[in-house]
Amino acid sequence: MKPRSFTMELGGRELKIETGKLAKQASGAVTVQYGDTVILATVGMSKDAREGIDFLPLMVEYDEKMYASGKIKGSRFVKREGRPSDEAQLTARLIDRPLRPLFDERLQNEIQVVITTLSYDGENDPDIPAMIGAATAILISDIPFEAPLSGVRVGMVDGEFVLNPTVEARNRSSLDLIVAGTAGHIVMVEAGANEVPEKDILSAMEFGHKSIKKICKLQEEIVVAVGSKKFEIESEKSVEDTSDIKQKVLKFLGNRLDDLLSINTKLERMKATDELQNEVREALMKDFDDKFSKDSISAVEEKEKEKSRLNEEVKEVFHEALSEKVRADILQKEKRIGGRKPDEIRPLSINVGLFPRTHGTGLFTRGETQVLTVA
Repeated sequence: MKPRSFTMELGGRELKIETGKLAKQASGAVTVQYGDTVILATVGMSKDAREGIDFLPLMVEYDEKMYASGKIKGSRFVKREGRPSDEAQLTARLIDRPLRPLFDERLQNEIQVVITTLSYDGENDPDIPAMIGAATAILISDIPFEAPLSGVRVGMVDGEFVLNPTVEARNRSSLDLIVAGTAGHIVMVEAGANEVPEKDILSAMEFGHKSIKKICKLQEEIVVAVGSKKFEIESEKSVEDTSDIKQKVLKFLGNRLDDLLSINTKLERMKATDELQNEVREALMKDFDDKFSKDSISAVEEKEKEKSRLNEEVKEVFHEALSEKVRADILQKEKRIGGRKPDEIRPLSINVGLFPRTHGTGLFTRGETQVLTVA
């Protein structure tokens, strides 16, 4: 592939995405430059799927390099770079969160996304270019991915929204909001702020999403120009069609999810959830037993294999139905788990001086969550 370069204006600076120059053996690789900050994002996928897992084996690494800012490690004798810093690990998680839900849920191949800082100008943080680069590398690779994804940072300086504020501007900002999403939806939000009105937070999200749409459009152009044909996921045919299983599960559940979600105590609710899921599984397994003959060893083995697969599908459909019910209750009935309203907080309490020999103790309780601090 010949090197290709794509540019756009973003927050008063040029965003430049290049591919075909570095990491040519990766499934997808791009460099992203914003100001004088440059990152390299690469992605690779294993040839074979991992059988028997119910999660996406995705690993995101964000690698800070001291040479990126022209520095050498301070130790006189040890010049190697050490383990990832806390900030690097948090940045990797920041990138992972919006990426993960956009992969095909059937995908079980191991995927590695590695982002390396190549240059840091001290003004433009690498995290936003890293997020854009990671998504773009996946988009141009052969890995199935739902839609273009990007992210921006929104600050508020002197009452005005600022797109991707510099480090200096962030120090003066009353809001530090990171928004990630597709052209149609916001997927992830992370924020820190002083006391900022809720309407300003919502306006900041809308402000950031306008720029996200523009970046997604650029990513679409890149995919058309240099994108690879997507990998086709081989899905084994199940005894029961998933839609048929879902109908049977929903019919069995009826209104029982209402009773389940009205339980206030977490442990009791978890126990009731497990019991209800087991009831659903046993009910569907009764209908399954007559589908296979036991006349031969091969038939028995085939039955056990299909039974295991059906068990996993029932588990998946049950949790999907539970999630849809929770979401529907919040949006339509304004009722959260345990019967709380959307704006209702759990009971709060603070206790101090719990232990006689410590300098100080504090116990903060919010509902069933507790934090004990000892000094």
